[in-house]
Amino acid sequence: MVIASPDAEGRSRLWLAPIDRSSPPQQIPNVQGYEPFFGADGEIFFRAAEERTQFAYRINVDGTELRKAIEQPVVNLDGLSPDGDWLIALADDQGKAFTQAFPLDGGDPIQLYNGAGTSHKIGWTVDGSFLLLPGIIGGAWLEGGAFGQTAYIPIPPGEVFPEVPAEGYTPDNIVEIPGVIFRDSGDLVP
Repeated sequence: MVIASPDAEGRSRLWLAPIDRSSPPQQIPNVQGYEPFFGADGEIFFRAAEERTQFAYRINVDGTELRKAIEQPVVNLDGLSPDGDWLIALADDQGKAFTQAFPLDGGDPIQLYNGAGTSHKIGWTVDGSFLLLPGIIGGAWLEGGAFGQTAYIPIPPGEVFPEVPAEGYTPDNIVEIPGVIFRDSGDLVP
């Protein structure tokens, strides 16, 4: 597992630790950050400050090849798509923050949620046939818990995302999507 934990000076450092405790945690050298998680090929994604602005970065587990994952400033990181090609983040867009999917090979992001300022954890079913949007109906999603309903949106075969409205998903437009299923829990993410 990869975690962020403060060092003796209070700087948030990234650490690798085996879940089975077979060896002690090892600090990833020369990097500070928050919200780390593994990507494809053993890379680690995390959020860190560059001057006073937060960005998403990626680095190899041995501390080499530190680089920005995307050029857009971020507020929170929410994960990767199942294929590892899209970074999901609450991103700062001209002073407003929206949950967006950013292609890691460049290109335009997809705005997933319409509504600024709240980080939404999204997910996919294990078989990749549905995109899950927790708390989209019945209330705002808050870090650490949600209320309302989770929407399961069907994904066409071979795709990572269903068709996303240009303005992102809203409680009003999501009910119009053919095949959408709602579950009475706002915190369902596999």
